Amino acid sequence: MSATTESTEKIAGSAGLLVIRKVVASALSALSAIAVVRSLGPDHFGQYAAGMATYYLLTALTEFGFGQVLGMAIGRGATNEARFGRLVLRVSIAWSTAVAVAGVVVAAFFAFGTIRGGTLLVMTPAVALAGTSVVRQFFYARHEIGRMAAVDLSTSLVTAVALIGLALTGAPAVLIAAAASAMSVVNSALVLRAAWPWLRTGPGDQVRSGTTAPRLFRDAVPIGIASFLATAYGSIDLVLLSSLFSSEVVGQYAGAVKVLNILAIFPGLVMSIALPQIAADWNDPDRLGHLLARLWHWFVALVMPAIVVVAVHATDTMTVLFGDAYSSAGDLLRVLTIAAAAAMFSNLLGVVVMAADRVRWLVTQNIIALVLNVAGNLWLAPRFGIVTAAWLTVATEVFVCWGSWLLLRNRIPVGHLLRVSLLPLVAITIAVVAGALFTSSFWLALAVSVLCYLAAMTLMRAWPAEFVRLIPGMARVR
Repeated sequence: MSATTESTEKIAGSAGLLVIRKVVASALSALSAIAVVRSLGPDHFGQYAAGMATYYLLTALTEFGFGQVLGMAIGRGATNEARFGRLVLRVSIAWSTAVAVAGVVVAAFFAFGTIRGGTLLVMTPAVALAGTSVVRQFFYARHEIGRMAAVDLSTSLVTAVALIGLALTGAPAVLIAAAASAMSVVNSALVLRAAWPWLRTGPGDQVRSGTTAPRLFRDAVPIGIASFLATAYGSIDLVLLSSLFSSEVVGQYAGAVKVLNILAIFPGLVMSIALPQIAADWNDPDRLGHLLARLWHWFVALVMPAIVVVAVHATDTMTVLFGDAYSSAGDLLRVLTIAAAAAMFSNLLGVVVMAADRVRWLVTQNIIALVLNVAGNLWLAPRFGIVTAAWLTVATEVFVCWGSWLLLRNRIPVGHLLRVSLLPLVAITIAVVAGALFTSSFWLALAVSVLCYLAAMTLMRAWPAEFVRLIPGMARVR
């Protein structure tokens, strides 16, 4: 077995566990989201979504690159990992606490007395403990995902039950947010406890030479800014639109964005796991090229079909998930699926840019993307309607892909990416055509499309090899 194959199989194993966790967690989240969206209605949900969008921006700011610095250090074989991990954890928690204080100020002075402000205020404890997420890098780097997945699944289940219960009883949006915040705090504490054995140090351990809190902060700042900007250009539109349109209109758009976020889960998850390995393989172009091609194969085989199905059945997707009140959001969702496809590629390229230590390039392109998104929403959206925000999201993702591509075009195996994409795209085409024969019934068309896709991929032996080996019996088909 080659080193690249072994690396990708480890990533596949870790991704497999995390995908199972994410599938279950996403299903639970979807159920609770459906209950919450239906309970609040487009008006109150629009305000709730604006408050949560601000929370997500603050959470992105808490990450600030500390986890990525730790992950790359572990991937490159840094000495005294435990002591370095403790340093990263201390700095990260101090930073997330400061961000949480800023969130309290924003909620109190700029949105006091509103659902948006109340939602943000009760979410600040979750922001304060978000800094503990850096310890997840130990699970990723060692491909020991089981305990972390168990914690995440347990808290996801309790969260879903709590949110659904509150929604069914007609609880206000702020109380629903408070329950979500409390479970996020519990999750952070339990994951930290599970990772604590890796943070223990012996009496003779020392932090690697020259590493101090200020030095760590300087190393993390470029990555953190790039990461925050990547989140900001993708979610700041909800914050801006809440001041430009009615809560009901924003609620429609927020529902479509929620589906977009679900579609983006898997690529982001896989690339966060793969970061240490990409950093380790950066100086070996052949290994790096094969690794990237295999990761892209996963995306095209597992994510692209979902994007296409949602695009074809956008209105049905919104009404099935959130009710007839959200049927008009189908056109918004159809546009956003283009952004989802572009985001697959930007996820792949963005992590490679970090591993290449070209974070300043990433920061520059993300600043431009954020400026374009903000300016476009403030200038064009009031003139042409909220659908403009969806098209600006597409344009932003395409711009980010183009910028990263300019930097990495000599290191990305284009031919290999196209080869691994061909058969999955053929299978997707077959599935779409087959489903189009049954347009009278959404569920029948969906079932036919899924069955045809599974059959075509299996008969053409187009599944990623790592996933075939994870599923007993599929190897015999191959």
